[in-house]
Amino acid sequence: MNKKRLQKVGSMLQTKMAEKQTGETQPPPATATPDPSAPGGPSQESAGPSHDAIEKLKDLGQLHDQGILTDEEFSTQKAQVLGG
Repeated sequence: MNKKRLQKVGSMLQTKMAEKQTGETQPPPATATPDPSAPGGPSQESAGPSHDAIEKLKDLGQLHDQGILTDEEFSTQKAQVLGG
């Protein structure tokens, strides 16, 4: 392991040990995933596909399972639904 990784693991272990001793949880380290509701954080759209997109993916999956769409057609359509 490199030095930074060892330091990070050591810090995490110290935090866990302190939590066990005090019974209190400590705030996450500064490298934690940002809060999506915080200003400048990830938008709701980046949280995952919309309800409409999920329904379209289900429909495409059924067409693929029935053999109506080939693997390539399914992949292409899926990428379009997911915006890729």
